[in-house]
Amino acid sequence: MKKYSGFNLIELIVTMSVALIIMALAVPGFRNTTDSNRMANQINQILRALNYSRSTAVTRGTPTTLCQVNTACTQCLASPTWENGWTVFSDINGDGFVDDVNADTNFNCTDLNLSTIDVFSQLGGGNSLSFAGNRVTYATTGYTMGTSGTFTLCDNRGAPYAKAVVVSSTGRPKKSTTDGNGNALTCP
Repeated sequence: MKKYSGFNLIELIVTMSVALIIMALAVPGFRNTTDSNRMANQINQILRALNYSRSTAVTRGTPTTLCQVNTACTQCLASPTWENGWTVFSDINGDGFVDDVNADTNFNCTDLNLSTIDVFSQLGGGNSLSFAGNRVTYATTGYTMGTSGTFTLCDNRGAPYAKAVVVSSTGRPKKSTTDGNGNALTCP
């Protein structure tokens, strides 16, 4: 008679039960880690865009604007929600309108003749990004031209997990867990 080695049915059921219990405990923690990493990447993206706008204004000697633009890429949107992406462009006169450096009146978002410097894509994960103003324009000194405030990033976990970038009147953006006045962040 041959002797077979391996699992019997009861051992297999016990092993599968233990594996399912471990997975049930690990999945919520993994989701929280994934959400936190996504938020960190997105807050770094807005911080990078602001720092890039500021340094570009100083190095090029031309005012630079960061905003959401309309579909024709001709002017900043007047929306407080920024999760659909934004752009950085040279704003020679600081009016919030994209200046076409070659005076081409038939330009669009993909036209290389535009003064567009960089385009940032929409946020993932259903996260929301809000800012009270419709744009941040940097002067050639690196100071903002009348725009300061707080970019607030929220996800489905709500205000306790919200992150912010505060733009001071001197133009310096910095990460924060409160708004520019030291108040707790709120999410829509």
